[in-house]
Amino acid sequence: MAETDGHHVSPSKVLTILGCGTLGSAILYGLLASAAEEKTQNDSKNGLANGHGPPTPEDEEKVDKPTHFIACVRTAKSATRLKTELAAQFPYPVPVKISQGDNIHAVQAASNIILGCQPQDLENCLSEPGLTRTLHDKLIISILAGVTILQIEDLLHPPSNNIHSKNGISASPTTTIIRAMPNTSSLIRHSTTLLTYHPATPPPHLHLTHSIFCTIGTCTPIPPALFDACTALCGSTPAFFALFIDGLLDGAVALGLKRSEAKRMAAETMRGAAEGLLRGEGVEGVREKVATPGGSTIQGLLVLEREGVRGLIADALAMAAGAAGGLGRK
Repeated sequence: MAETDGHHVSPSKVLTILGCGTLGSAILYGLLASAAEEKTQNDSKNGLANGHGPPTPEDEEKVDKPTHFIACVRTAKSATRLKTELAAQFPYPVPVKISQGDNIHAVQAASNIILGCQPQDLENCLSEPGLTRTLHDKLIISILAGVTILQIEDLLHPPSNNIHSKNGISASPTTTIIRAMPNTSSLIRHSTTLLTYHPATPPPHLHLTHSIFCTIGTCTPIPPALFDACTALCGSTPAFFALFIDGLLDGAVALGLKRSEAKRMAAETMRGAAEGLLRGEGVEGVREKVATPGGSTIQGLLVLEREGVRGLIADALAMAAGAAGGLGRK
């Protein structure tokens, strides 16, 4: 049994985030917010039912998810940041232990590990004496951009002991590794998370991984060959969207609007357009529906097309995908 914040908890109910930086924190806060909402709903349901009746299939599935969390950081500054953010976002006790410079005990306490250090720091992180041995027999979910499952396994186990496959993933006899790429929208539970894994991955580990990331958004399994491209598409584009919105805000301010009002209007408009696409509306349909003949929208679109914005966007995505792939080779 593990101990988190004075309570003995089964390791199967503990999720350790090994490297709780920006993305790891977003995942943690999203999971905590979801757990709080789920508890409120369950309390309400149990109150209405007076606590009677067998658990539903949905209730049985929820039992598998971690209920306690360990956030690992290297510096006192990072530990203080986490404490401050947790206190600001959750004005009530949360089942989180912040571990500074004690990765071994944090990993021992959990059956489920999110590997969240910087990609270029992975080898140094795993070189801590005893850590790779402690990671054996765990479920490891890597959120490291550009780092393949094979690369992680080669650090955890001698290459001769790995069963390499041609498609870029492999099966280790002692450790399950699943590669995931969520985005920072995990914080508000709107992440689009990409997953890739070996075909022989144990179903309980797949179920648990899906449960974790579907709690903070959606999950999309993809082949490993497309992982870097999809990392750019789903992981980098929130920053692209923000840049586009920022340009709109500059234009709106120049036209006399307050920046705060323009931000709200632009974001709501973007959300409405996205909802239409998710419901099956075509990209061309959205554009043509708005850009009526002789209208103002087509004039703005012509400026964007003359400046080659479409090509710049495609090139930026390709550049981000190439850079994502290179992160694991530095």
